[in-house]
Amino acid sequence: MTGNIHALQEHPVTPLSRLPWIAWLDRTEIPASVVVIGVLLLFLPLYNYRTMVPSLPLEGGIFPPAFALVLGFTLLLTRGASADLRQLYFADKIDLQQVTALGAGRIAAWAELAIGLGIGIERSFAQWSFAVKAHPGDTIPVDLATLAVLAAIIGYTVLQVHLLAFCVRQVVVFFRVARKFRVDLSHPELNNVLSNPLVRFLMVGLIAMSFATLLYQMAPYESLQRRLLGSSLVVGFIWLLLVALSFIPLFIIKSRMSSAKAMEINLIRQALAGNLASAGQSHFGEKLADFSLGELMYYEDRIKNLWEWPFEAHVRRLVIFGLLPPLTWVLAALVEMSFETLLGG
Repeated sequence: MTGNIHALQEHPVTPLSRLPWIAWLDRTEIPASVVVIGVLLLFLPLYNYRTMVPSLPLEGGIFPPAFALVLGFTLLLTRGASADLRQLYFADKIDLQQVTALGAGRIAAWAELAIGLGIGIERSFAQWSFAVKAHPGDTIPVDLATLAVLAAIIGYTVLQVHLLAFCVRQVVVFFRVARKFRVDLSHPELNNVLSNPLVRFLMVGLIAMSFATLLYQMAPYESLQRRLLGSSLVVGFIWLLLVALSFIPLFIIKSRMSSAKAMEINLIRQALAGNLASAGQSHFGEKLADFSLGELMYYEDRIKNLWEWPFEAHVRRLVIFGLLPPLTWVLAALVEMSFETLLGG
């Protein structure tokens, strides 16, 4: 185990370790939720509260919370996946190469940054043009609030590129892990680790969906609502694709678990019939020959009751997060009713 720890210390085990502009924040180990709240608090004094809907210049009030949310998602997903693979590594289920494969190489990291900066700058110009067309004749002040909006747009875009690239690597890595993962019927709880990316994707998607619903209800312009809806549809399609791809490792593990269970039950039934020639192939090895008839029958029932799908430990969490969108829609409806009442009054 000491050798394992030293090996992990000598290799970049965090997917953000090649991204120095984010890695320092990851090393602080500040919870993702605290980071999101902290970033929002930094932008909060820059908002204009004289209108019904607090806004920033360039009609860019949406971008700071979007930047904070994507930053939180990036920390949540990368830290979670890294912890999953470290757990499997220390349990001697995978090798070190699979742990480090989540991180981008130096060239890939700089390429992602360059792509993100390019798209982010283009988005900034587009947002500036949108604001100029929305307020013809007005001069847009280049002050701290305007610069904050532009920085949020660029930072949000760079994080989107990094996050998308990581998600693709994660799908590939966990697909490989599922194929090489040593299935152990004695400790099936480790199988649940392979479903963690899917659960995190669902959790992040539901939070983002709820956040987008609130923003859509609060957007003061119909044109802004259309842009938000268009962006949400693109992001939603990518999210659904990643969720679908995350099911592939689960199908692999289910198939392997089903085969392992069938083989183990066959060995148990042979032992019950007095044939112990193949007992060494059992997960208990030669110890299976020392089991009494009652112990063999109990062991057979236990193997039959093992979940083949590796998400038994997440059922409760999935139910809880499944309630989030309906609650958000109710809240969004209440916000819309409040605005209508205030405007009508």
